[in-house]
Amino acid sequence: MTFILVPTEGEDLQINAWNWRPTLELLLAANVITEEDHARMGAHGCGQVDEVKACRIAEVVGQNFLA
Repeated sequence: MTFILVPTEGEDLQINAWNWRPTLELLLAANVITEEDHARMGAHGCGQVDEVKACRIAEVVGQNFLA
């Protein structure tokens, strides 16, 4: 799965993840996203994040899926 994080400021970040549900669980467990973010992204496949959160998501996904 590929998803694109579109921060309110800064550049878009494209994330490639094999499966979105484990990715959301990983981000929730790492305290990168909130319960509300988790529910919204899981149900609707969308949500807005700021540049800092987008970068943190990219960092955590990169550390856990690209290693």
